Amino acid sequence: MPLASPLLSTKLFMPRPQPRTVARPQLAERLASWPTRKLTLVSAPPGFGKTTLVSTWASSANAETAWVSLDGDDNDPTRFWMYVLRALSKPLGDFVMAAEEILNSPAPSYKSLIAALINRLSESPTPVMLVLDDYHVITAPPIHDAMALFIDRLPEGMHVVLATRSDPPFMLARLRAQGQMLELRAADLRFEAEEAQAYLNERMALGLSANALSSLTQATEGWVTGLQLAALSLQHAPDREAFVSAFAGTNRYIVDYLVEEVLHAHPPHVQHFLLKTSILERLSGPLCDALLDSHGSQQILEELEQANLFLVPLDGERRWYRYHHLFADMLRHLLERQAPASVSSLHEKASSWFERQGHYSEAIHHALEGQHDARAADLIAAAAPTLGRGEIATLLGWLSALPAFRLDQRPDLLLLMAWVRFPSGNHAELTSLFRRVEQALARPLEDERKRDAYAAQFVALQAFTARARGDLATTTRLSETALAALPPNEPMWRIGVALNLATAYQHGDRPQDALRTFDLVLAEADAHDAILAMSLKATCLQEFGKLGEALPLFEAALRLAEAHGGRANTLTSYAWVGLAHLHLKQGRDDEALRCFHEGRACGEGLLEPHLNACTQLARLYALHDEREKAERMWQEAHQVGQALPNVGIYLNALRALCLDDSGPALERLVAMAPPPEAGTPRHWPLQDWNLLAAKALLALGERERGLARLEEVERHAQEAGRLPLALQAMVLRASMLPEEAPALLSRAVVLAEPENLRQAFLDEGTSLQPLLRTLATTLDDAATRFLETLIGPQSEALAPESLLDPLSEREREVLALIAEGLTNQAIAQQLVIELSTVKRHGTNLFGKLGATNRTQAVARARALGLL
Repeated sequence: MPLASPLLSTKLFMPRPQPRTVARPQLAERLASWPTRKLTLVSAPPGFGKTTLVSTWASSANAETAWVSLDGDDNDPTRFWMYVLRALSKPLGDFVMAAEEILNSPAPSYKSLIAALINRLSESPTPVMLVLDDYHVITAPPIHDAMALFIDRLPEGMHVVLATRSDPPFMLARLRAQGQMLELRAADLRFEAEEAQAYLNERMALGLSANALSSLTQATEGWVTGLQLAALSLQHAPDREAFVSAFAGTNRYIVDYLVEEVLHAHPPHVQHFLLKTSILERLSGPLCDALLDSHGSQQILEELEQANLFLVPLDGERRWYRYHHLFADMLRHLLERQAPASVSSLHEKASSWFERQGHYSEAIHHALEGQHDARAADLIAAAAPTLGRGEIATLLGWLSALPAFRLDQRPDLLLLMAWVRFPSGNHAELTSLFRRVEQALARPLEDERKRDAYAAQFVALQAFTARARGDLATTTRLSETALAALPPNEPMWRIGVALNLATAYQHGDRPQDALRTFDLVLAEADAHDAILAMSLKATCLQEFGKLGEALPLFEAALRLAEAHGGRANTLTSYAWVGLAHLHLKQGRDDEALRCFHEGRACGEGLLEPHLNACTQLARLYALHDEREKAERMWQEAHQVGQALPNVGIYLNALRALCLDDSGPALERLVAMAPPPEAGTPRHWPLQDWNLLAAKALLALGERERGLARLEEVERHAQEAGRLPLALQAMVLRASMLPEEAPALLSRAVVLAEPENLRQAFLDEGTSLQPLLRTLATTLDDAATRFLETLIGPQSEALAPESLLDPLSEREREVLALIAEGLTNQAIAQQLVIELSTVKRHGTNLFGKLGATNRTQAVARARALGLL
């Protein structure tokens, strides 16, 4: 979808060096070392000539220069990165279009975008310099975080320049310590006496004496804008020496004094023009004409530019300008003091002009600034359908700026507010919003024809809330009601509700209804919605044992994502995590590990896939005895899921089981686990809550209760068609019940073979291998071949000599200590060897024994008589 307001190409033009610019060779010499650094920081208060210095330097640097002039509206991360991409369009080439589509996804991953951006920039044959002017207007933490990552990972030949009034809140000390940053401060930018003389006397031809120059330089403390303002006033001063003398002792009031002097030096119509147009962030002739109800503004702008009156051209055609920010602030101050009643009407005229041009962002900005909140509300309602889905922050900012009473008069805007605030999970805020929606709908509406649509949207929000608390029956009922009532011209609401309904069907063991609903979404989805819908449909198929059908869907989703930005598309996290589970179910741990990492990398901001990936990575690392990595993943999983009820209990219990540490965490899990027939709560990172509860009971020594729970899980999973879950319960029961094991395993192998579901067998290591070998004569050819993938060919003898590569003496020592339960660190201490050596012996052991983890290695060694 397009942005609410088009990007302004004028912000991408680097200001041209002015003819009166003073050469500053000392600063140029310091800046010459930029190719060996990552960042140049030009940080000083307003009016110290940062933009002039940087534009003069960049225009002569041997680099492809990309320029962005920032303003307050660029605090929306999507808009910010759109401008950066457009500025870098030449070195990025066709990557820009794909990257822009990423930014319009529902929850764009800026970290992933940066990774792709860095990779593309590393291919540039020429040095690239990105200049972000007025970076101090950026206050959004996500932008700061992403910029810190971007700067940290810059490829060789890429350089970032920040011109700012205040230091950005990231990693400056580290860059400084590493010698990766050039920095210029106010003390560096202040004009020395020689530079002041060059500007005032040589460039401006004022002919001031040495004493006057010294006095003026001291009074302004080398402040460049102060000197410029003084020069403009001096051009019209009858006694220049007297002017300097009177000016020199009033530092506290310099700005107000100079603005008054500059204004008084121009005819009344120019003063009027400057004051009235000061409300604008950007100026053009037609816009100023509309604001002033006059003609000839373009000529005035050109004259002001020629007079060097702090007017900066924003394009090469002299169509758009902006005032120097400090100068504009002072003009606005004077306008508020001299003609306060005109401010509101000026903003209203500006808003109307921007609306006619289709620039909704600026139209809304001026409506809000002029306190025309009714007009702003109408504009927000008109702009919302055109917003790119990555511009939720912009929409939220607009809605939050409206007075509460105005929102309460607009159920459409209250519904939008609830929609954009829903992902926050703030129950109290959402409850208050829902109450306000109900009250608004209870009153007469300006257009009663919209009541049914509003009511349907409200039902949709209630359906989302029901699924968040795990109430599948209510979710299904409300989603079906909303979907039937929502009009066709509400795609945002309709697709969201349909996906919510499909997931409720899935969790409620209605796979056919879920698949049918996913297909309805795919029939009308755009590319981004299709990526999500295909991934969720494939996950549904996988949960019900249809891995062969799920795989091509996951692959199709990833191909579609690749065409729209690749990994930087946040929605690919659903496909990567789903594909990882598929590999896991078929016994390909290495591939699963890789895919979980992919899902984690691009899933930040999306709770469910991110939490799922972290949890599974922790489990896999624990399984392979990489405890440090496992602990890091447990911690990240806790951090991601901290807002969810009971997630800590779940994660602590899973950690305890993975690291052979039973106790209170397992007991709390058993107490909290829902019965199997209740389905799986939405937010748990695994689909085996009840299986985990059964394992917890067994680990606590409650064999009878554990087996009974396993039997319940198996029965319910088979009735629901959840074959992978049923197999895990069946095989675990077989490992605990020797007398029933042959029948259970025989049935499990037959069920697992068509979809190559190996995980349930591999999870139990090699302890079941002798029993599995006895089944060969009772199975058909297909099942026997599947069996051989688990235990090797039937002709293989289960004896020590079957090892192709016998164990060394040191490997036997390490194996014995592993069997005793010692950690790698403890083994290293006992054998007085390096930890890396222990890990190397462990890797060799696993390879020789055909095992993937410690449990399997010990079981196979015992079966071979090596322990």
